[in-house]
Amino acid sequence: MDMNRQNKYIDSLIFPLKQELKFLEREDDVLNFYRAKVMKKEESTHGDIITFIIVQAFDHNKNPILRKFDFERIFKEDESIKVLFDLKKTPSFCFQTKILSVNEKRYTFLTIIESLPREFYLRLDGSIFTTYKTLQRLKKIRKDGKYLDVNILNIINSIEETTREDYQKSDYNETENFSSSPLKYSEDFVDIFKNLKLEDKNLISMEKEYKDFIKKIKKLGFLIEYNKLNNSQKESLLFSKKNKSYRIIGPPGSGKTKVVVEIVKTLLYAKKSVLVCGPSNISVDNILSSIIDSEYYKKIKPKLYKLGSFLKTSKTLSCYHIESMANESVLPLLEKLNQAIDNKSDQKTIKALRKKVSEKKKEFIMSTIRCTDLAFATLFSSYKMKDNKYFDWIIIDEACQARESESFLSVLLAKKFILVGDPYQLGPTVKSETVELKSTFFDRICNTPTFFLNEQYRMSKLLISFSNSYFYSNRIISSKKTKFKFFNRSEILFIDTSNHNSKESKLNSSIKNTFEAEITIKIIKYLESKQNIYDVGIITPYSQQAFLIKDILPKVSFPIQVSTVDAFQGQEKGIIILNFVRANKQQEIGFLSDLKRTNVALTRCIHGLIIVANSATFLQDEFYIKLFGHLHAYAYCINPAIFDIILFKAK
Repeated sequence: MDMNRQNKYIDSLIFPLKQELKFLEREDDVLNFYRAKVMKKEESTHGDIITFIIVQAFDHNKNPILRKFDFERIFKEDESIKVLFDLKKTPSFCFQTKILSVNEKRYTFLTIIESLPREFYLRLDGSIFTTYKTLQRLKKIRKDGKYLDVNILNIINSIEETTREDYQKSDYNETENFSSSPLKYSEDFVDIFKNLKLEDKNLISMEKEYKDFIKKIKKLGFLIEYNKLNNSQKESLLFSKKNKSYRIIGPPGSGKTKVVVEIVKTLLYAKKSVLVCGPSNISVDNILSSIIDSEYYKKIKPKLYKLGSFLKTSKTLSCYHIESMANESVLPLLEKLNQAIDNKSDQKTIKALRKKVSEKKKEFIMSTIRCTDLAFATLFSSYKMKDNKYFDWIIIDEACQARESESFLSVLLAKKFILVGDPYQLGPTVKSETVELKSTFFDRICNTPTFFLNEQYRMSKLLISFSNSYFYSNRIISSKKTKFKFFNRSEILFIDTSNHNSKESKLNSSIKNTFEAEITIKIIKYLESKQNIYDVGIITPYSQQAFLIKDILPKVSFPIQVSTVDAFQGQEKGIIILNFVRANKQQEIGFLSDLKRTNVALTRCIHGLIIVANSATFLQDEFYIKLFGHLHAYAYCINPAIFDIILFKAK
């Protein structure tokens, strides 16, 4: 493979990142600080809503910027920001929040900090900051002009040769027992299950080398819980013996974390070094926590550490953070430094001690990275290891939520990779409309060996049936049984608000529906009256609907979480109440046209699902016609008036 092809691929990653930063006047403006002035402060249930304007800009060195700025274009709605009280003091008290609204030169954010000064400083944070850093890293690789590892070059080669013509669409046929053949999907997904090339499971476990390997694993007993895995999980673990990169597709409730943990233990047993990554601290912490709680860790005690944001690491796992470990290693020096400060020693002594502490910590961190065979990091943080450690394997969990560029930079850190994810759940968070940014490395490497975890343990056959048919080609097996039924009719309750007083209203860039919120509260009160024993999740595509429901939610005896669908991905609750919100004559459904979002919403429940929606608004969309048809066939369907009568009789 020549350098041109390598550069062409890297350029294809650089271009969409530049588009994402396009709203900034210059790429480097992402590092700027801004002085802001409070114009208005309003109290709300969730904290204070601060309205502010920007009055001055500073560069990353905190020097004033003299050129003119368009202060209307600095931040976007829902953009993450970091707020600082003082620009000169280091460290300065700070907190993170999000921009709620943008109206000409006025911005708003929500805070629970009561002592916010009249003037403060802020800068971009979160995804836009990550985008900038990722772009710089790719540019450096491009500039260095070095050939990448041959394994990565082969992957790039396969990406270049894959065309969208390879992927076909499929048809939908409803049958009586809701075991349908795949529906025609309205988006051009890379992996359509009808044509997905999965590894032949029977061949793998029958090969002699695997039989011997299985015997060795079984001898370890409870240290590697091979016998507790189902067949599809076992096959995805065994393939790591083949020393080839591969993918694992894990639908909701299929035990992805369990598989990853057992693969990590198996690789460590085989004397391999492993880096475990994910797009968020939560995804990484889940696996780290499971490893630490395992009998393998308690008995073998392998050395491990986590790299990344210390503040975003779970408190129970903070002792495994490399920064915490480094502080522990220099405790005597830190005590000496604190003594010098307390005794008001001369600045030269204090400065020398601080330098020594910093140097010793850096030495410890570098040594730990080089000598430890099990590491955990977010994708963004993992790149800091690139000059200090080259792993045998990298495992990327929730790989379908990560941008292609972030995953690509991380797989450069290891000889082989395992990508774990679900291409039919929500993908990367993207601020711009740049289509290329929505693509993932997982999607692009479709010729890589792939395993599908086909048994799920979260929902009953009925609850998973529509998603199983539409998204997963009926490959999912569900053996979970439940006796739970709404009004003794069905595990799914559908309250159709069509032809009733259901109207959406817009607030800033978000939408709410008061009628659906009121129905949701009635449901909660009904569940309370029936002494509900399950935790409840109330989810909605729109943040304003979530705010509205939180404001009017009564106190009840069971746990309730109110959230947007996007924020709820990866979680589950006993009962899910889903508000679709959209209700308009124009039949506009906004980002509910992203069917992955709806798939996430439909697959969060364990025992029961309640959908509150205006079906008439969705009648122009093929997917929703099929969904509501499915609900009318298998859910208990009522309108709000009938629901009120049922509630009255139930008293």
